[in-house]
Amino acid sequence: MKVQEIVKVLEGIRLKKSRGQNFLINKKIAEKIVDLLNIKEDERILEIGPGLGSLTDEIIKKGGRPFCIEIEKRFCDFLKVKYGKKIEIINDDFLKMDPEDLKDFRKCIGALPYRGAKKIIMKILLEFENIKTAVFCVQKEIADIIVSDKNSKNYSPLSVIAHLRCEAKKIMNVSPDFFYPKPGVISTVVLMDFKKGLIDYDFYRFLCVVFKQRRKTIGNNLKGIINIDIKKRAEELNPQEIFSLYESLKDYFKV
Repeated sequence: MKVQEIVKVLEGIRLKKSRGQNFLINKKIAEKIVDLLNIKEDERILEIGPGLGSLTDEIIKKGGRPFCIEIEKRFCDFLKVKYGKKIEIINDDFLKMDPEDLKDFRKCIGALPYRGAKKIIMKILLEFENIKTAVFCVQKEIADIIVSDKNSKNYSPLSVIAHLRCEAKKIMNVSPDFFYPKPGVISTVVLMDFKKGLIDYDFYRFLCVVFKQRRKTIGNNLKGIINIDIKKRAEELNPQEIFSLYESLKDYFKV
C-alpha cells in the first residue's frame, strides 16, 4: 500500500505505541519476503499480524491462501472488506492461542510488531512442531539475537533454542524509509528452516536461570536450586553444550 492509502485507512485511528505498529509500504520488499516461502498453489499460509495486508497481497498473488491472525479488530474489519473470501482471518492474540488449533500449517510469515516479536518467535520455537518454514521481518536487534552464537553480546535463551530447532539466517536489512510510520530502527528479514522437533519447556526455564545474570558463572546462577561448581558462564557454551548440561540437571527444573 502507498502512504496516502494507509493514511486514509488510519483516519481517526490512533496507533498504539505499546504494540510497535509500523506498516511495510514497499511492494518490492514485500514480494521478496513472501518469495522466501516458496508458496505452492492453493497452499494455506499462517500470517501473524497482517496489519493492512502488505504481505497478504503477495501471498495471494503467489497462489497462497492466507490464514491471518490479527489482534486489532479495526484491521480485521478492513482486511475482510479488502479481500473477502480470498483470506481467512480471526481477531485474536497469537500469544494466547492454542497451537493445537493451528496444527495444520507448515509455513508461517509476518512483519511482526517490534514490541511483541521476540515473544511470538519464542512461542513458535517452543510450541509449534508443525511449522517447517518461517519468514519474519523484525527489528534488526532481534534478528541478531536469533542468529548469534556463544561469546556474543546478543547470545541469549532465544539464540540457544533457535540454534537447536532450526537453521536461521538473516536475508536482508530493510530501511526505516520502507515503513509507515517511519520507525527509529532498521528491520531485518529472517528465514528459519526447522529441522528438529520441540524442546522440553523445562529447558527454557533452565536457560532463563543460567542467563539471568550474564556475568555470573553458571554455578552462581544456579545457587538456591542446586549446588554445582561450574566456573564457565552460559554465554561461553554453545547451544549443544548448554543442552547437554541441562540433560544432566533436568530433574531440578521439572514443574
